[in-house]
Amino acid sequence: MVPDAELQDAAFALARSMAEGPTLALRYMKDNLDEALLFDFATARDHEAERLVRDEGAECALLKADVSDPAAVAAMVAAAFYFAVGMGQANYLVTDGVHVTTQYLDKPRYDMHLQGLIFALSFLIAGALLLLLREHPPPTTAVMWISRRADPATGLPCAGIEYLNRLRELVRRHQSTGGKVAERRKTDETVPVAGGAAAVPALVAGELDISNGNHVSFILAASEGLDIRLVNEATHGVSLTNALIAPGDSEIDGPADMAGATIALNTFANITELIVRATLEDAGVGHDDYTFTEIPFPEQGAALERGDIDVALLPEPFITILLAEGNKVVGDPMTTPALEGLPLVGYAATGEFVAENPDVIESFQRAMAEATQIAIDDPSRVSDVLLANTQIPETLVEQITLPGWGTTPDLDSYQRTHDLMIEYGLLSDPLDNLDEFVVN
Repeated sequence: MVPDAELQDAAFALARSMAEGPTLALRYMKDNLDEALLFDFATARDHEAERLVRDEGAECALLKADVSDPAAVAAMVAAAFYFAVGMGQANYLVTDGVHVTTQYLDKPRYDMHLQGLIFALSFLIAGALLLLLREHPPPTTAVMWISRRADPATGLPCAGIEYLNRLRELVRRHQSTGGKVAERRKTDETVPVAGGAAAVPALVAGELDISNGNHVSFILAASEGLDIRLVNEATHGVSLTNALIAPGDSEIDGPADMAGATIALNTFANITELIVRATLEDAGVGHDDYTFTEIPFPEQGAALERGDIDVALLPEPFITILLAEGNKVVGDPMTTPALEGLPLVGYAATGEFVAENPDVIESFQRAMAEATQIAIDDPSRVSDVLLANTQIPETLVEQITLPGWGTTPDLDSYQRTHDLMIEYGLLSDPLDNLDEFVVN
């Protein structure tokens, strides 16, 4: 325990003790702490494995393990020893002959060293597994590494590209005829993020090159002075791609009945809030007559069942899943006049990345145009991808309403989104350079 008056000095002392550790190990720790703010644990761990095995002289499409580098191995061994010793200095064991009790001299320092030890050992174990992978590779490349150099085999730029919209990425990955899209996807890597709000800082930090997200989050980022550019359209709203859902026995039958209701959004100040506000205003329900609460999409069904919320705003496939469980649709927002055809999701990059990598942007736009055309021409291909890569039952996949697909950014549509954000208070000041926000 550290008294409040000594907290600052204790923090500086802890920082100094960490600074005495192996430099390479501390750099790895910092990278992981940064990623912990952006990604879930499994994703951050995978990123670390890829970063540590990257061979800067390798071709883009190949993974060559670098875990045999004596400096890296020595650093991790030294780090494991350093953190283990640090744990011993911060605690001691007391035994009464039967039970062993841990006593902490400095619990925060002990926890910090424990995390460091786990990390160092994880690196060594991951390194051994990746070295085994290099010596005994699978029939097809199982892991791709990130680089921005050109692929010697194709001449295409290498880019680490994130697609939150798994459906469209999987359509492209599993393209089984023609081969054009599959060939172009040789040097990408996909990384899941929580949403547009989480993607923006990752883009600005250079952790992602291109990210999927909702237009409201991207416009808000641009309004705050961040250099975000929309490079590709993804989806626009059609009937029942988003829906207001209530329990089957609810007294709410439509948006006009939602005065006094508690409505769940996956995130505040994003496209879902805009959708609900526009829909309820059209039904004559004032902005102060209902309450929002923030609940992730997968948890909203349980919240409805418990009675924690009255209405959930959901996209597919959650609409189909909840309807199969006895809930009902009480609003179809994308048929509201203000929302018809409104773009919902797109792909963005920083202005710097767009300027420095025009070939990447062009290749990405071309590939996504082909993927979109596949989905439009043969929706059954989308269903096949869902069945192969999700746990949604086939009976439900057949009922899912697919979104409206789009590719070319439409400035007029984004102007509509921008103006609705102003109208409903999501944006305080209008953007004077909205045209610079779009990359055609």
